[in-house]
Amino acid sequence: NENNALPLKSKGKITVLGQNSVDLVYGGGGSGSVETAKVPDLKTVLTKSGFEVNKTLWDFYQTGAGSSYRKKTPDIEGKGSFEVNEVPRSVYTDKEINSFKDYNDAAVVVIGRSGGESADLATDKLSTGYHYLEIDNNEKDILKLAKENFETVVVLINSSNPMQLGFLDEYNIDAAISVGALGQTGAYAIGEVLNGNVNPSGNLVDTYAYDAFSSPAMANFGNYKIANSQVDKGNAYMVYGEGIYVGYKYYETRYEDVVLGNEKESDYNYSKQVQFPFGYGLSYSQFKWSDYRVKEKDDKYEVSLKVMNTGSVSGKDVVQIYMQSPYTKYDKDNGIEKASVELVGFAKTSEIKAGKSETVTIEVDKEEMKTYDANGKGTYIVDAGDYYFAAGENVHDALNNILAAKGKTTEDGMDYDGNPALVKNFTVDTLDSATYAESAETGHKISNQFDDVDIKHYDSSFKYLSRKDWKGTWPSTFEDGSLTASKELLDDLAISYTEDKDAVMPETGVISEEYGKLNAAMFIGRDYDDKLWDVLLNQLTVDEMTKLVRMGGYATVPIKSINLPGTSNLDGPAGISNTLVGGNKQGMAYPA
Repeated sequence: NENNALPLKSKGKITVLGQNSVDLVYGGGGSGSVETAKVPDLKTVLTKSGFEVNKTLWDFYQTGAGSSYRKKTPDIEGKGSFEVNEVPRSVYTDKEINSFKDYNDAAVVVIGRSGGESADLATDKLSTGYHYLEIDNNEKDILKLAKENFETVVVLINSSNPMQLGFLDEYNIDAAISVGALGQTGAYAIGEVLNGNVNPSGNLVDTYAYDAFSSPAMANFGNYKIANSQVDKGNAYMVYGEGIYVGYKYYETRYEDVVLGNEKESDYNYSKQVQFPFGYGLSYSQFKWSDYRVKEKDDKYEVSLKVMNTGSVSGKDVVQIYMQSPYTKYDKDNGIEKASVELVGFAKTSEIKAGKSETVTIEVDKEEMKTYDANGKGTYIVDAGDYYFAAGENVHDALNNILAAKGKTTEDGMDYDGNPALVKNFTVDTLDSATYAESAETGHKISNQFDDVDIKHYDSSFKYLSRKDWKGTWPSTFEDGSLTASKELLDDLAISYTEDKDAVMPETGVISEEYGKLNAAMFIGRDYDDKLWDVLLNQLTVDEMTKLVRMGGYATVPIKSINLPGTSNLDGPAGISNTLVGGNKQGMAYPA
């Protein structure tokens, strides 16, 4: 939000640009879809919030020449592809360009990206020459058009997937808001944030990298086949060579290693890698933190700090608490990986008036300190060493605070100096392999259970990414059909069973002479171990049992012989969608 471009002036006259403006992303594909016949469009919500919207441009995208361009997505079976299809600059006529002067308080450019089940986003470049999570030339032209004609340009990122947003810097965009996928009524928040009635207080749940492919997890993102496997639907594999280093746990950890001198600065430049760190978020107000305290209790740490609103408008702030565990020689010797920081607690304040303050308290369970030691103790341990608890406005801020507490500064390679007053550390004297070695729920001993499904079980030379040697253990990309499996792996992939020769075939389609004909209603509340269940099941025919199981997607079929009523059992990641229900029916769809 450069130079306080937002909020826009009340009752401003604005121009909305981009075909996504009339084709917003409200949800995902498949079961995450949203019935768009019942959702508000962007013009409706902006008008409701007091803005006058350029009708010429709106009609251009809605029914005019721009309406021929709409993003494409795969269908529910995964057929088709993701395409951006932004309106080319050449399609705009003098009529559209001339309309800008009457609605020039701001340009709002909408960048939209979809996603959903049945089809991953392609890692290959699209027909435009760009991959799906970066903007293409037509979108760049829209941004240039906006910058040439408007003093204030705001970009709405209407995507649930983190996009590459380097263009915000490249084109000197004044303000940007990530709105995600909006759900049924979430679009109303856009206008209220733009006009300042709502002070934004959201924070990112992803690291936004300048290059999505800089993440080690991208090395093996795809669908790979085992070259010498003939097992039907059993020859696909994915090797998560990045280990724990996903998202901020990679970017921040490698940054700390540079500052500590364990990694060459020439091999990794954080500022060129990360644009917006995990936990990043802005407000129309400013906040000052003080009185940071961490109290140790029996099974937890109680963290508190004072949040003061030093700005001119009311707002909410988010306090984030991160922990750093020691990365010890024992860890290195036993292949235990530790991220430089991990989120262990957060809380949003109530709305704090300008000049007022609020004390926030967050409890962190001591169990957060445990780590799994697969190769040494074969259970959860708590390492010996120093544990740091830091408050931060985002993950990078918290890590810089920890580095400052260790005496590091920008002279050591930090991108800015941290605040050691927002850090407390506690020391564990000896390695503890007993406290968390038993399940608190069952009392059973916790030990390795999945050694045989680790790729190292079949390939002892395989290396997971390790902060001991970032370059030397960087995941290699598997090509389709490149893995030739050992005989042991092929044998384990084979689908086999051993027939139980003592098994007795149950009766089917038979009414008990002892109990007579039973019906499902008799079993409401009956104990699951009651022997009468077997008697009821005996009444079912094989065909009835098959239908009950086979037709069990989102429903159970009625079975006449036992008076079992049919049921509808719908679900969906964002609510009950029209895709599942059909007939234009839709429950509330929630923002993704």
